[in-house]
Amino acid sequence: MNWQDNKPDFERLMKLYGSDVYRMSVLRLQDAEEAKDVFQTVFMRLYCCNKDFESDSHIRHWLLKVTVNECINIHKSAWKRHVMSASGSTADRIDAADTTYGNPCSEYNNCSNERTGIWDVVSSLPPKYRDVIFLYYYEELSTAEIAGILGIMQTGVRSRLKRARDILKKEADNYEF
Repeated sequence: MNWQDNKPDFERLMKLYGSDVYRMSVLRLQDAEEAKDVFQTVFMRLYCCNKDFESDSHIRHWLLKVTVNECINIHKSAWKRHVMSASGSTADRIDAADTTYGNPCSEYNNCSNERTGIWDVVSSLPPKYRDVIFLYYYEELSTAEIAGILGIMQTGVRSRLKRARDILKKEADNYEF
């Protein structure tokens, strides 16, 4: 579809899936400013894309896949490896970041304090575990869909889910997963 000719539908998709793209970016990058850059890049790629999508869920899957790939590209960039490593710790950038939309249990999603605490623990997981937990529980994707987005096999997704649950049980023993 040519999105330049169908701007109302493009804007509808930005409103519908923009928060998903942004949250996934913040969760992966742990930096709100870089997440905003990824958000813009992902939707510019959609805007310039001439691919025919089968449904809105197909577009959502494509957007999340592109988001993951853009986050990987940022992690691999020379700027990130050389300049950012000298400019301070990741923890400093996370504390300074506006993570209102990055936390799945923000004030906008009406989550209890207990659930907010769980997502704080999830955000401290290593990225490969954080991604599968987020996509499985928050985005409610199947293991097959997650495998397609992350470019790994379904058995890898299931292994990561199990390992992440084990870590979360140790970290947050008051919660049931």
